[in-house]
Amino acid sequence: MFMACGVGAFAIGIFHVMTHAFFKALMFLGAGSVIHGMHHEQDMRRMGNLRKYMPYTYLTFLAGWLAICGIIPFSGFWSKDEILWNAAATRHIPVGWLVWIVGMIAATCTAFYMTRLVAMTFWGKEKFLDAHGHTAEHEADLRDHPTPKHHGHIPHESPASMWVPLAVLAVLATVGGFVGISTAFTGGKHIGGRMNIVNYLDPIIWNPTTHYFGTHEFVDSYGRPPKFTEARVELGVLSGEPLEVRPPYGEEGFNLAGAVEAKLHSETATEWLFIIISLLVAGFGIALGWLFYVKNPRLPDVWAARLRPLYEASYHKYWVDEFFGWAITRRTMDAARAVFAFDSKVVDGGVNGSAWLTRLTSRLTGWTDQYFVDGLVNAVAAFVIRLMSPLFRAAQTGFAQNYALVMVLGLVAAVAMFFGADILKMVRSIFAFGL
Repeated sequence: MFMACGVGAFAIGIFHVMTHAFFKALMFLGAGSVIHGMHHEQDMRRMGNLRKYMPYTYLTFLAGWLAICGIIPFSGFWSKDEILWNAAATRHIPVGWLVWIVGMIAATCTAFYMTRLVAMTFWGKEKFLDAHGHTAEHEADLRDHPTPKHHGHIPHESPASMWVPLAVLAVLATVGGFVGISTAFTGGKHIGGRMNIVNYLDPIIWNPTTHYFGTHEFVDSYGRPPKFTEARVELGVLSGEPLEVRPPYGEEGFNLAGAVEAKLHSETATEWLFIIISLLVAGFGIALGWLFYVKNPRLPDVWAARLRPLYEASYHKYWVDEFFGWAITRRTMDAARAVFAFDSKVVDGGVNGSAWLTRLTSRLTGWTDQYFVDGLVNAVAAFVIRLMSPLFRAAQTGFAQNYALVMVLGLVAAVAMFFGADILKMVRSIFAFGL
């Protein structure tokens, strides 16, 4: 799907999304049916010959297998073939031939490992019996007598609630691709009108060559406009003088489909040649899978020993998980620990330190207020109270004569303050006169 979009075949990419939904969903649900029929066993090395016990699942699985391998007329063929053809014929990128080679290799690997899946699961020896120490002679006993936990089980077909959806998907995986039949089968036209997925999606696909929406109406299968009088399209109206047509993304470089067409002098013959090559590649992958896992099951171990480094790398998924674990996961954890340490030691430390300083300041302030300010005030007040209280209590006798005496004394004191100097002079004069 990404490959189709990468070479500019956006409608075909969406077409493969649709066919892929049929056969890929069939594969996943079929796997679930097998796991159910195998009593939750998921190791293919403990399966084999399940077609005998699960015929409905097997037949539907075959449809998905042939579709994902790209065998005509199953749905996967039509979309996969169109993707490979567009990769070989694209003018949107300069290395379409390289994309085509990668696609062919991927198609071969897909056919091989899908055949391996079918062979190990539905064909060959019934390994689920041997896996638990049983042989084929014990099959009747196992079927008639329940076995204890962890012992062997005879597989069984899934209920209709499971295999009926598989049958529906199998039908779609078989005929669902006819909505996008290749133009090589139809004389260069996308038949079916709006029922054809390319015609249906055409109005929303941008054409960089014509600068307008729509692809096949104004260009051939290589993305080249036919020889009409325009290389621009304005508002969908062709106008202007003949102009030199250039690739929309610069020079295309080597074009594999164009080079083959130059030899065969026929676009249809060229497309048929690529169809035959894609079928041969799919057949080669299937044949290789059948040879390794049906005809001579010892070959996988033989070739694994011969190609031990490559086998080990493939078995460990090229250590991608380990690399990501070391480079991404553990480094992320280290960064998280560093952030936690910074947060707990610096951020929280600053906050907690300011809180501690605030508490210390409040204690000092409270101590100062309690023992110095309040102590000094209370001491002065106590001193005043102890000194003056007896005097004031003694003065408050309640007798009017005492109060009058105090008033007279006060008056005398006032007169002495104001007239003391004059009185003193007068006294001195009296004594001087008397002497």
